[in-house]
Amino acid sequence: MKVKELVSKVLFLDLIKGLSITLKSMMSGAVTEQYPKERSKIYERFRGEPRMGVDENGKTKCIACNLCAINCPAGCITVESKRDPETKKRVLTRYVFDMQRCLFCGFCEEICPVDCIQLTMDYEMAQYSRKNFILELEQLEKGMEKIKYKK
Repeated sequence: MKVKELVSKVLFLDLIKGLSITLKSMMSGAVTEQYPKERSKIYERFRGEPRMGVDENGKTKCIACNLCAINCPAGCITVESKRDPETKKRVLTRYVFDMQRCLFCGFCEEICPVDCIQLTMDYEMAQYSRKNFILELEQLEKGMEKIKYKK
């Protein structure tokens, strides 16, 4: 054993170093955000309210590939589709996003081949009823209704 390591263990230098960091943070002032008046800083990688992308005609971009539902670890996405007899392509009939179960992991956003589903920067998602957290396609396209707080 080296002399430096021995002295460090005997004098508990690591413990003293950790306690000094704790004491410095205890002596500094508290950081308080006055929420409705002051909005907190949101980082680039934040994942919030889900939205479905629409094209310039107002139609959803979703191609009903079901990849988002397959890759969702919580199983909170349900995609229902049917085949169009003329074009032989899938047509989206129903899309349900259950935010009560969502982990906001972003797997659905990453796997989508047409960048349709997006987790936006909106974080004010409080609702009075649990049924408002189950979003259908129309709600996902428009976004959740929010209460706007005055500054």
